[in-house]
Amino acid sequence: MEYEEKEIYSRIFEPDITLNENLILSFKPKEIISKPGFIIKILENQSSETIYYVKITDRKSFPKTKFDLLTRMSLFSNNLLRFIVAMLDENIQEIYLDKENDWIYIDHEKYGRCTTNIYLTSIDVEKFKTFLSIVTGEEITPSNPSIKISLQDENVKLRIAIDSYPVTENTSIDIRKFRRTMFSLNDLIKMGSITSDIAAFLIFCLKKRAIMVICGEPNSGKTTLAHALSQFLENNWRKIYLEDIDELYSANNLKYKLFIKTRSIDVSDKYSQKKIEIIKMLHRSPDWIFLGEIQTKEHTLAMFQAIHAGLKGLMTCHSSSPHELIKRWILQYKIHPSSVTSINFIIGMKKEMKNNRIIRSLYEIYEVNGLNEKGNWPRLKLIYRKGKYNILHNTDSLKEILFINKIINEEQITFEDLLKDIQEIYKEITKTSNEIIK
Repeated sequence: MEYEEKEIYSRIFEPDITLNENLILSFKPKEIISKPGFIIKILENQSSETIYYVKITDRKSFPKTKFDLLTRMSLFSNNLLRFIVAMLDENIQEIYLDKENDWIYIDHEKYGRCTTNIYLTSIDVEKFKTFLSIVTGEEITPSNPSIKISLQDENVKLRIAIDSYPVTENTSIDIRKFRRTMFSLNDLIKMGSITSDIAAFLIFCLKKRAIMVICGEPNSGKTTLAHALSQFLENNWRKIYLEDIDELYSANNLKYKLFIKTRSIDVSDKYSQKKIEIIKMLHRSPDWIFLGEIQTKEHTLAMFQAIHAGLKGLMTCHSSSPHELIKRWILQYKIHPSSVTSINFIIGMKKEMKNNRIIRSLYEIYEVNGLNEKGNWPRLKLIYRKGKYNILHNTDSLKEILFINKIINEEQITFEDLLKDIQEIYKEITKTSNEIIK
């Protein structure tokens, strides 16, 4: 087998072998041993067959980045060197360490959830925490045991969450890697995360300044979908994005945009509080807003205050479903049911594990259809459910959507004209002339 100078990828399929610590440490191809200064990482796929994924990187070829300091700190630790390789590997999506003196496992873009040969000792973890304190200024102490920070250079962008004593018995690490360029809508369509017709419908509604909320569990693709859809907004709108520091992306295709960093609920006062910045939106004259990660009661109250003041846009929230989100708003946060009816659509994202891979997709869409007969709970009308129901395939049902009727009445257009507008957006997305409304 021939190896390149800097990077080597090799996959060996051996379904009858169970990967264990001894096998991990002993798996060293002779060709690699003869090249000093190389780092090996081996991953195990948890499916029916065992896959060994080997990547070797010459230590001397490491880019001169913020991680160069960590490389020098790891002079006597091959574990930390392997850890650096994992953080720089573009195919690894997320890295996990549940406790000190344990093996790291990862989510790989192609192979899914995998174990590794990276073992971090207590000393390794302390070195990593010291490195973060030096490059970010965030210190982990008993009085500040949990941090969530963003680390970025020209090669990689990471969101690093660390919990330590007294929150946990041992330090745990979760590193989520963000793409240097975000997924486009066409990327999401090709991946099966959203269908072309539903994408066209949502873009049409956003262009008409519908108020939408995207909900889902953590890492289910909420922000990715929001940014993909926002690329189709009117170019002359003033767009303001308010997000946690680690969620911030650059929308390169948009003019007249402003990004505002806010702090997460578990980091220091380095950035402004989200609830304050939401209220300050009223004085920034936006045509459209994006509010990322509306999590707490204070965030939610500020969001509805902004909506009632006339701001239009898109928000993301953590929730297992649109129904559960409304329960939390009304029962826990004491939001009045009539306030919820100010929202036009609630989109539910879903994250599933299939064949050891994480699949993220738009699962369902509901329109908030006024209040029930008793007037004490919002009524939700199903617009779409993946693989089961699509209102776009039924013209009569489509005519019953409140927001559609609102646009027809306000703009004095016919239903047929409205369908043509959606069709034009569909063509723009797919570059085809296929009909989407049956």
